[in-house]
Amino acid sequence: EKTTDFDEFFKTRDLARLDGDRYFIDGRLDDLIIASDGENINPQIIETNLNIPDADGFSVFCDKDSQPILLISSRSCNTKEKYDFLYKKATESLKVLHLEKVVKKIAITKDSLILGNEFKVSRKKLAKRYDNGEITVIGENPKAFENISDELATEIKDIFSRVLKKPISEIDINADFFIDLGGTSLDYFELL
Repeated sequence: EKTTDFDEFFKTRDLARLDGDRYFIDGRLDDLIIASDGENINPQIIETNLNIPDADGFSVFCDKDSQPILLISSRSCNTKEKYDFLYKKATESLKVLHLEKVVKKIAITKDSLILGNEFKVSRKKLAKRYDNGEITVIGENPKAFENISDELATEIKDIFSRVLKKPISEIDINADFFIDLGGTSLDYFELL
């Protein structure tokens, strides 16, 4: 039923689907990306259904060659093991969604997907930053991994173990002090 004063629908550029007698918004026409093979891809639907633990964020967009890319941001990706874990989870998630042949490239970065005063990811800006090499992609740049020596890692684990009163075997070098290790603000103050 038309509900405007002009007896017409507004062109909102929303993508909607009709389910029974209700419309559901599935994204915006402006967000559609077109791959080099002509496939229309709605990245918002893909991103909503991806399950990638330990990712700070992720976005699907096309690079300058119109190849769909899944870019994953993870500040805690400091080791090859963590990189492999994220890549594996992303691959599995794409397979579950039957998108492994659509989104063929997965890139992982420690960089934030959102800049300064932005409040949401802009795929166009992100694609431009990616194409211009302004995003450090782990795997393409071996220096992107922080080389933490075993000796330093052991020393850090020992300090955390003493402050948190936990066995050193329970301390992971990539663990979050508060979320993973159960530290409190008082523990953090003691650590400092």
